[in-house]
Amino acid sequence: MRNSSEVIQYLNKLREEQHVSISELARRVNMSKSTVSLYFNGTRQFPVNRLGEFAKALHTTPEKVLNVEDNKNGLSVDDAINKLNSYQGKPISDDQKAIIKDLIKGYLDRSNKDE
Repeated sequence: MRNSSEVIQYLNKLREEQHVSISELARRVNMSKSTVSLYFNGTRQFPVNRLGEFAKALHTTPEKVLNVEDNKNGLSVDDAINKLNSYQGKPISDDQKAIIKDLIKGYLDRSNKDE
């Protein structure tokens, strides 16, 4: 995963490849040119909560900007639940994990039928 300065470098590379000026990018993300300029010259910390807007403005995804894999090869529901150890400082029992798995799988099954 890219850190903040690497995110800016990547966004800047995309911006330059697409021949998008700082002014145009600022317009696309509904921010002032000076603010966007401060992000790109490293004077101000990039707002991670606005990453989606910048990614969309540069025709990419937040996942690509962050350089993270999609979840197609990630953890299964079973594996993810098995990795849970506690909730609010209290241990999660195997019985509770089984209930959580059933709830998630039931929800996903219903959601997939609705599509």
